[in-house]
Amino acid sequence: GAAQEQQRLPKRRPEPAQAARARRRHVDVDDTIKEFLVECFENLDQLDRDFVALEGDPTQLDRLAAIFRTVHTIKGNSGFLGFGKLEALAHAGESLLSGLRDGLYPLTAGQTSVLLAMVDRTRATLKSIEETGAEPATIHDDLIARFAECRSDGSTKAGGVAATAQRESDPGLAASQ
Repeated sequence: GAAQEQQRLPKRRPEPAQAARARRRHVDVDDTIKEFLVECFENLDQLDRDFVALEGDPTQLDRLAAIFRTVHTIKGNSGFLGFGKLEALAHAGESLLSGLRDGLYPLTAGQTSVLLAMVDRTRATLKSIEETGAEPATIHDDLIARFAECRSDGSTKAGGVAATAQRESDPGLAASQ
């Protein structure tokens, strides 16, 4: 009966091909993260160049659109790979860039300062992922709050030192705030 039935069924052991596929899947994840890091570092280098060019001529809408797409890509890939803190940071930058791109407010020194801080923080986060395989414990709430301030008033108020210097050099701007 049941004992004979059990003897005829092969014991369940993973076949070598299954084990090899499982190992390849693990390596693929590692390779995917490595590719993500390489692409992100290249994108951040391009963002540095784009922001310098944009500071020279803040009316370059095509450059602003390219910056938006780059940050959008970093956000999407971060989310896909489970790097939620990095995704949240990029999302905050993307939201500000969306408003700038759509002409809701002009690009200011303060907003540029916050966007450059995002690039720096993203680079530091990626270095941690590269070294440890995980996001650092750092939460980006401080920078995300600065993005929210930039979006809420569309001014340089949230921009820290650069914004203060601009307001001090432009009495009309300071009086309007």
